[in-house]
Amino acid sequence: ARIAATKMTEDGANDRPCENDDGTPPSCIEAPNRVCKLRKEDSSMQSKAQIDDNTGKVSRDHPQHASSQVSSSDGPERLGNFLNYVKQSRLRHRKVKGHGPIDTVSYERYDTELWNERKAQIVARERERTRQSSSSTRKICFANMKGGRGGGSAHQRQCQIWLRLTVFGIGFATSCIGYFSIYTSEKLAESLVPYLGLNGEFQPNLLSYARYVGFSVLFALLALLPIALIRPVAAGSGIAEAKAVLNGIKIPCCTELASAACKAVSLIFAEATALPIGLEGPLIFIGMSIGENFNRLVPRKFPELRSWRQKRDLAAVGTAAGVAAAFLSPIGGILFAAEEGASFVSTKMLWQCFAAGITVVIFEYLWLVIAEDLIGGKRPFAFQLARFSGISGQNTDVFQPPSFAFYEYFVMICVGAVGGIIGACFVEASKRLTQFRMKYIQTFRRKVVEMTFLAALAATLLFWLPTLPNVSKCHSVDLVQADDEFLVQFNCANDEYNDLATLLRTPLSVSINLLFYESSEAFSAISCVFAGLTIFLLLLLTFGCSTAIGIFIPLLYVGAAIGRAFGLVYKEFDVRTYAILGATASLNGVVRVLISLPAIMMETTTISSFVSPLMIVCLVSRYVGNGMFRSEGIYDEILKIREIPFLEEEPPKVTKRLVLRARDVMSIDLVHLQLRMQVAVIFEILQEYNHLDFPVTDPSKGGQLAGSISRATLKAILWKKAVSDCRIAVSDCRIECAERSVLPEGPELSYDEIEFDRPENISDADLFKHYEGEERLLYVSLDKYITLSPITFEEDGSAERAFELFRTLGLRQLIVIDSDKRPIGVVTRFDLKA
Repeated sequence: ARIAATKMTEDGANDRPCENDDGTPPSCIEAPNRVCKLRKEDSSMQSKAQIDDNTGKVSRDHPQHASSQVSSSDGPERLGNFLNYVKQSRLRHRKVKGHGPIDTVSYERYDTELWNERKAQIVARERERTRQSSSSTRKICFANMKGGRGGGSAHQRQCQIWLRLTVFGIGFATSCIGYFSIYTSEKLAESLVPYLGLNGEFQPNLLSYARYVGFSVLFALLALLPIALIRPVAAGSGIAEAKAVLNGIKIPCCTELASAACKAVSLIFAEATALPIGLEGPLIFIGMSIGENFNRLVPRKFPELRSWRQKRDLAAVGTAAGVAAAFLSPIGGILFAAEEGASFVSTKMLWQCFAAGITVVIFEYLWLVIAEDLIGGKRPFAFQLARFSGISGQNTDVFQPPSFAFYEYFVMICVGAVGGIIGACFVEASKRLTQFRMKYIQTFRRKVVEMTFLAALAATLLFWLPTLPNVSKCHSVDLVQADDEFLVQFNCANDEYNDLATLLRTPLSVSINLLFYESSEAFSAISCVFAGLTIFLLLLLTFGCSTAIGIFIPLLYVGAAIGRAFGLVYKEFDVRTYAILGATASLNGVVRVLISLPAIMMETTTISSFVSPLMIVCLVSRYVGNGMFRSEGIYDEILKIREIPFLEEEPPKVTKRLVLRARDVMSIDLVHLQLRMQVAVIFEILQEYNHLDFPVTDPSKGGQLAGSISRATLKAILWKKAVSDCRIAVSDCRIECAERSVLPEGPELSYDEIEFDRPENISDADLFKHYEGEERLLYVSLDKYITLSPITFEEDGSAERAFELFRTLGLRQLIVIDSDKRPIGVVTRFDLKA
């Protein structure tokens, strides 16, 4: 409001006397950058603008809206009268509503940077509009109070339309990228079949073994390059990073579209190797990246759709869309986003996830129909409506779904316990391997050696294990309902197949369908155990290396193989039932997802009658896994190893037991800026501290908090050289107002220039080189860009309440103030996590 008033009065008010109310000249205080005190009327306008924002949205009767309606020819007196009228009207309105006379502090971001975007244009437009008469000024003011940001209900309708288009656009983009990744990886793997001995009769020899190892190593290195050279943050599954982002944590370069592209390219090549790679985790990460960046396509006149909170909600929508693309499970995607991703769940966010999920599934079905009609897909469309509902030949008229008896509920508890033990062992071993990698495998050369070794090892095991006579067996193809194209003959006679080679050398999704729906004679127990243990070992060694890898499908495979072997122990058991339950138990023993996983398995298998068995094995495997090594799920353990301060839903018990206050947990080494700073001083602060946000104080008010500014905004201001040669020469703390009015001012940056030029990608070294010599003696006016109403916390406030604010609002820091509104410390996620 102060800047708007200054701009509106600069045409005719520059010759007003520069005096305080008592006739004395404005004073100044000694500070590193010599900040002069504000005029009393300007500071009162600023305080009104700060306390008038109480709803978390753009206030409809905000003084900064009202001040823009007053003509510069009316002078300061009319401006003060008008602001007083608005204030009294608002107090009367609050009294009618039964509210108190004191307003609260804004929680939003997009309306607190003092109208960075288009404020000069808005002031000029409103000045022309209000020059007609004082009555027109009042009408426009009340129109803004009723209609919001200059558009009223029409603006709100357009905003809702763009929000819905954004949600559907996230679903469409995720379905396109998901189907492209799956289709490309499948076609790449099928193109290698004639060279790898997967069709017809095949006798293993050294030449075919060398060819198999060579292709596996080649594609493994191709999968490594985009991760190791371009985006190391895109390595792994990506679900741990997605959970951190949705929790409010900012990981550098994590959610950029370049990271998602590198993960997609790495995933396609990794699928063609002999390594057990799943598509699901990377697709969820890609969906999250698309969701967080998709609102950049929204027109600039809807800043409420570009706020940081809206970005976080759209990232949750993208996560749900990624689950739907990976499993064709829209309901499972909604539950996964609510259970694992979003810090704050609302009805609005749930319907957005619902709309994005169903959009993904419908368009995936459309791509399947197009592929079947134009390209000539091998599998009909009816067999691809769900990921694990069977393959061609299994879903016939005489097909009977898996069944179970009532007494088998007690056996299912044992299956869940076994899955929990498998998952706990995987998590504990993976933690040790991850710590080893972080310590010894950090250079590019060592990553290449590691990937080459793993690809060669996987190819060796998958090539030679089916040749062992006591492990693999040859069966007649008549025992299998699936078409012969899904069976591997290997070293068996015609009309026969090698059961272990079929399990190991076909795509994991095909092998899972064979384990789920084939009869008990199709695969022996020893073959199932060897296949499950082999994939378990390879997955354990591969998870954490520098490539995109998902663990959902490999863990389902391990559980299905061991569960099927468990079902073969007793002839009365339906092996298909225990294959499905074993797959669910082993996966849940690793990821510890209690609610969404049963829904995902029901949708992927299309067996709704299995809801109670699935819930039982998920519950048992979760608690057994948590109790074995006192560890959490694999993604939570990854966050701990990387020291990412992920905040759980419940605050630590110590905050309740000891009744801790904010002053007990805050960091006291507070670094704060002032409203006018020299470039050299800002450089020193950026170089010495790596804070993401800095509180800004006003020296003219005794160091009270004036706002906050982010590191990215500071770097954007410096990179765009929004500075001025405003070296204030102070003599006896007096300055002539006329001299100050003619000092050159630096350019004012818009909101889009700060937000969408991605200034955080600029390194500090490049930023320092951007200024040479005397340019570092220039000054920056931060009052134009600060967040006027940052979320603050009293020093006597409880630490439990601070934790809840961090968790629900996705904060990065919380400024602690004393009774005089001076910042005395800051609470970070690391403080609360400790």
